[in-house]
Amino acid sequence: FFFLFLPPPAISMHLAGCFICVVAASVGALNDDEWSKGLETTGFLRTTAFTMAKEAFLVARGSDATQNQDSLEQHVASFDSNLAAIVYGDAEMGIPAAPSLAVEVDADLVNVSWMIFRDELTST
Repeated sequence: FFFLFLPPPAISMHLAGCFICVVAASVGALNDDEWSKGLETTGFLRTTAFTMAKEAFLVARGSDATQNQDSLEQHVASFDSNLAAIVYGDAEMGIPAAPSLAVEVDADLVNVSWMIFRDELTST
């Protein structure tokens, strides 16, 4: 449960670690494309977490608030769908599901942290 106390960028970095655990546990079963898609998606989540934090700050500050709010909403939706792909797998994206209950539980904890962060972002 230590994830609940991490700042948002650390949450997304931990998520990348979770995906690496998923990948490592499935080493024989993954092809190069699955490795690439999963790592690309976790990288997207990492950078998007920083972008959303910046956009929320700019909205709260009143700097191009409408434009930044629209962008923030788009990033939140993209983060939601990409996080679900990492946590639960997405055949269309070529991302495998968690290979074990232990990895799935870890990923679900990251998802809980995201829900808390998402609520903070969308309450601005």
